[in-house]
Amino acid sequence: MDRIKKNFGFGCMRLPRLHPDKPDVDAALGQSMVDYAYAHGVNYFDTAYTYLDGKSEWAIRESLVKRHPRSSFLLADKLPGYKMTSHEDCYRYFKEQQDRCQVDFFDVYLLHWLNGKHYEIAEKYREFEFLEELKKTGKAIKTGFSYHDSADLLDEILTRHPEVDYVQLQINYLDWESSSIQSRRCYETAVKHGKKVIVMEPVKGGALAELQALEFVLVELGLYLDTHQGDAEAFELYKQYAAMEKEAREKYEAMNGPVTQMATANAKTWAAWLSEPWPWNYQEGGMK
Repeated sequence: MDRIKKNFGFGCMRLPRLHPDKPDVDAALGQSMVDYAYAHGVNYFDTAYTYLDGKSEWAIRESLVKRHPRSSFLLADKLPGYKMTSHEDCYRYFKEQQDRCQVDFFDVYLLHWLNGKHYEIAEKYREFEFLEELKKTGKAIKTGFSYHDSADLLDEILTRHPEVDYVQLQINYLDWESSSIQSRRCYETAVKHGKKVIVMEPVKGGALAELQALEFVLVELGLYLDTHQGDAEAFELYKQYAAMEKEAREKYEAMNGPVTQMATANAKTWAAWLSEPWPWNYQEGGMK
């Protein structure tokens, strides 16, 4: 990880889609995002077998692997260990990921979405043993797991498997003192075991950032259509992004309350605008 040029990377779970209800990636827009990140010094890119039904690995191959020297970037991928039904499955899934990404090795290779249930599967099919074999054969430079469970279980896992290099944790100011996510406690546990931490969801899954980006696209398309009213393709694209913006807005407001004062018209009382918790109002067990 000493080769990382920035203190953050490029996650490929939420690449832009051609349609809000389908996993197909908008290749042109996705490539422009990767190009921008790469040109500005970002060289750590993260994907997983299940992201966008496998389209994420395809997209990173097309936008990054095929277009830049392998030594110029770090690529992280994840094994869907919870899908394994035998130890041999680990090799089959890994080979498929290599083919999808068209790489000989991954700089970081993690067990994906480890929790109590998935940890039992990992032990049953010797997935940690598989990670060690990848390191010995040079097919993975560093290994670890992404984690979604209690700090106590994390302590148990790291005690039993001190050989892993990294733990990927959900850390942001909303979840830092959460009694369910336990960001702070998990972070402290990883540090206690001497593990480096990869942070995921630093902006809580990007819900608000995604909403702002979609609104920007709609404004730009609207300005274009003002002077190109007959462009049917642009109008169809506008309608697609309008549907995506509506979905993103409803998702965000369901979690955090009205985004604007006007949205309060859909609430029961005006108090929804004034009394809904702000991000900094959260601490363990609920509100301050």
